[in-house]
Amino acid sequence: MKKLLLFAMIGVSLILTSCLGETDTQFSGMPLSYITRTEGGTVFARTIDGLAITSSSIKNLTPGTFVVITYSWNEKTNTVTEDNIYDVTVTNIDGPIEQSSIAHNAAPVQTPEIPLKDFQPFLYNSNIYNAGEYFDYHIFYSYQTDESDKGQLKFYKSEETDISDNKLVIDARWEASAFGKDSEKGASGAVKIKSIMDEFLAGSSSTEYKTLQVTFQYFEKGNDGKITLKKSQPYSMVISKEKQ
Repeated sequence: MKKLLLFAMIGVSLILTSCLGETDTQFSGMPLSYITRTEGGTVFARTIDGLAITSSSIKNLTPGTFVVITYSWNEKTNTVTEDNIYDVTVTNIDGPIEQSSIAHNAAPVQTPEIPLKDFQPFLYNSNIYNAGEYFDYHIFYSYQTDESDKGQLKFYKSEETDISDNKLVIDARWEASAFGKDSEKGASGAVKIKSIMDEFLAGSSSTEYKTLQVTFQYFEKGNDGKITLKKSQPYSMVISKEKQ
């Protein structure tokens, strides 16, 4: 799947009103969304900005996946369900994006290490984006490599992680695999870190918040052809048992 634009506009919804005799409320967006279902079984999407939306095409998606939905809603032509879910008009769905979990062991040493051409992590904490707990448990990313071989991007808890100092370091490694993706095309994905969050929250009260400093490490090839370990800028991530 192509590297999505999704992370640049991920939570943007546009609310428009016009006064031409009557007030006409409409809005649209292209948000990253988590597919889930109501207790009654209705499949819907929870957007990064907290809105619940559905449509005939959304109902055909698989719960538990992340997609980017381009949609619109107009009070004259669309409705709201009894569950307070907006029945929207969908014009495009990208995804699902790939998902993975973080391994608690150190990253294996490869000879040579395979560099990433591009790697961009994104954190969407619900305190800022009104997202649900689905987003709190994941870190999102986009990447591309210089390699033409198939493979998979895997994540490991670095030995540099320091729980007492609220410091989380994640190693991202491209590992060749005959069953993997074509790396030259790049991709976007989500890595689930709930198991790591549980380690940091052990012994905390249900109302206590912790702010983690999250850093990614990955190999990159320089202009001189040398492969070196690069660190991303630290990202602040607020976690608590209350959200779980």
